[in-house]
Amino acid sequence: MKYHLLGDLKDQPNCHIPEQYFRERDCWVDARGKDMLHIDKEANIGWCVKLVTQTHNTKPGYFGDIQNRQIKIGRGAFIAGFATLYNCEISEGSIIALETVVRSQVIPPYTMWAGNPAVMIKRFNLNTQLWEKV
Repeated sequence: MKYHLLGDLKDQPNCHIPEQYFRERDCWVDARGKDMLHIDKEANIGWCVKLVTQTHNTKPGYFGDIQNRQIKIGRGAFIAGFATLYNCEISEGSIIALETVVRSQVIPPYTMWAGNPAVMIKRFNLNTQLWEKV
């Protein structure tokens, strides 16, 4: 299995998923920004997911400057295969669908998102225990 790691997961004290987990799923993990990956030990990450924690400053004359962007993935969240996460927070129990791009968004708890850019498609009703379209 291929595995793409930029930086060192040792610089991510709040990433509670071991490197082997990412390797087994052929993920692309950007760990260059110190303490930029906050991943709960009960989060689930699918195949070939991309986690991007750094970008370039796009202001004219500043392109070479690197800026850190944090990613948070909460307890019980599921990131389906081929999704891309950048500068975002995925709250507890949320689902990010296959190939979805989540950029600069806070995903509320127990919601399902899909597309590029990501849009909410369902919300979990805690009373009925069913996913409902929004």
